[in-house]
Amino acid sequence: MKVRWHDKDIWNLKEFRDLQGWAKLLYYYMYDIADHAGLVQLDLGLAEYCCKMSLPQDIGEIERELSSTFVRVGEDLFLIKYFIETTQGTKGLKLHNPPHACVIRDMVERHKRGFKDVMMAVRYWNPSLKVQTLAEAKEEVNDMNKRAGNDQRKIDGLKGRVDAVKNIEKDFRVLGYEDFPQIKEYTEEELRTIEFKEDDHKAIESSNISSEHFDNED
Repeated sequence: MKVRWHDKDIWNLKEFRDLQGWAKLLYYYMYDIADHAGLVQLDLGLAEYCCKMSLPQDIGEIERELSSTFVRVGEDLFLIKYFIETTQGTKGLKLHNPPHACVIRDMVERHKRGFKDVMMAVRYWNPSLKVQTLAEAKEEVNDMNKRAGNDQRKIDGLKGRVDAVKNIEKDFRVLGYEDFPQIKEYTEEELRTIEFKEDDHKAIESSNISSEHFDNED
């Protein structure tokens, strides 16, 4: 059974309490079906079927109502702000951890479908997310291998981590990066000014986020 935790204190937040009834239900629906990177493709017909209620047919109205948590990055594609920071906590992403590798894999799938700035956008909306470098991931796996010695059970147990690092290295090349990009510090007001532009493929080809905001670690 797949589990996704929710913050019960969300009901103490005025911006959530002020949402219309349909928006509260849609919030949880979209949060639950989002991929590991916090991206969700909203199919209104399916959403109405699952929620058993009528929803606004104007995607702009939905965008405005849920703007405190969701940012629209395509015709019907939304990104949950601070999603990875929230789901992964203070430990951040370990690139040799197979479940964590799913975050990168989901970004690759969005990239293949036309969202070329997916990695930059995800990083932008998770500014305090800690992500180890590929070099750090490889070093940790090598240390684990050394500690495993001749214990075949431990060696076999490390195969998933070795494969995760190899796959992420390939995924980074697809995304156009050598490592997970680092981000400069931004104020809350600056984060709210981000805007995206849609292309003819119903996904993002470019945005007003300049690559100069990001620095790849060596």
